[in-house]
Amino acid sequence: MNSAAESNRQLPPEWAPHRATWLAWPHNRETWPNNLPDAQEEFCLLANWISKSEQACILAGKQFVDDVQRRFSGNPNVIVHLIETNDAWIRDYGPTFTLDRCRSSLQCVDWDYDAWGGKYPPFGDDQKVAKQISDLLGRPYAKVKRVIEGGAIEVNSNGTLLTTASCLLNQNRIGKESRDNVRREIERLFSEHLGATEVVWLSGAELAGDDTDGHIDQALRFVDDRNLAIASCQSVDDPQAKSLSQMSREVETWLGSSRATIDLISLPLPNEVRVGGTRIPASYANFIFTNEHLIIPQFGDKLADEQAIEILKERVCDREVIGLPSANLTYGLGSFHCLTQQEPESADAIKNGRDLV
Repeated sequence: MNSAAESNRQLPPEWAPHRATWLAWPHNRETWPNNLPDAQEEFCLLANWISKSEQACILAGKQFVDDVQRRFSGNPNVIVHLIETNDAWIRDYGPTFTLDRCRSSLQCVDWDYDAWGGKYPPFGDDQKVAKQISDLLGRPYAKVKRVIEGGAIEVNSNGTLLTTASCLLNQNRIGKESRDNVRREIERLFSEHLGATEVVWLSGAELAGDDTDGHIDQALRFVDDRNLAIASCQSVDDPQAKSLSQMSREVETWLGSSRATIDLISLPLPNEVRVGGTRIPASYANFIFTNEHLIIPQFGDKLADEQAIEILKERVCDREVIGLPSANLTYGLGSFHCLTQQEPESADAIKNGRDLV
């Protein structure tokens, strides 16, 4: 854990007002070798729901842009941009959008990206996306030479940032550098660029099938400043149970020493979900906020799917809680949060009109 001095810049929590949510069209057949059309259908449903209360901005390469525009031709709140990508996981390679503390100035932070430790080359197009979006929006741009993925960070509005050592301090991200030195540097970067006043390092819980080395957004998510949802196994015999229980103990230790009043909510995982014979990293913690909805992935385990919705409905009072199908998307090893990046509302966006792109 670390406490840092206050920065002028801030990463707003995801429940703060959005101008838009950014997505990238799923097209990589190596990611979805057996079910790409089904994954695309789930993606379209997600984008249309996002567009009910904010712009859904979708990146599509020249090979796909006409098809994507056709699919959303009747929806003026879905905006398609001609930008090439290698894959659809924009949470990890897209810009992290920050505001100054007066909420007047939006900035795009561009972390280094190496496809989760070089696992999935090529990724050169994805590395360029954050700068291209910054140029498209005409926003200030900050390049940070350190491998950090958006799915590895979780924040609330009080300056608390949660992350995992299994990911950000993994040798496949930092090479032969000292873990202690990198940890201190990352804490400084989180303070400077995201306004983090407390960085909570957890060991990391990797779900079966997960390829991120333990992204926080699959296991532990703020619902608001007072409620923190943690993924949990329904059976102690589940191979994931040990690491998730370890994370739960670490979180409870942190909360016990913290002055913050935060309730830890257990969000049970579904029973083992397989698509095409492969177990997928199915987690309800991969939910997203829009201006009017909390959207929870659903995996076809009817009882668990409904339970996840009911658990989060009890804690979320300011927007509708809904579930959308995600099993086919998650066959690509990620779900709704991995596929999206929220752009917060800023004062200059309100002044100049919401439709900036």
